[in-house]
Amino acid sequence: MNLRQYIYQYPKGKRMLARKIIADALCVSESAIKTWELGLRCPRPKHAAALEMITEGKVSINELLK
Repeated sequence: MNLRQYIYQYPKGKRMLARKIIADALCVSESAIKTWELGLRCPRPKHAAALEMITEGKVSINELLK
């Protein structure tokens, strides 16, 4: 599962909240999460590892760093 699929598993009204929760946990902006989600940029390895933990392994570090 990639980050976009993870975010889109939530109902439309909850997706912004999911991005905000992830952004707050990583101390990055919500727009950074959106750029990672869209594949415009890859997260730094430390953020990718933390994202894998936050998503409980649903989004793998390998998928994030492609």
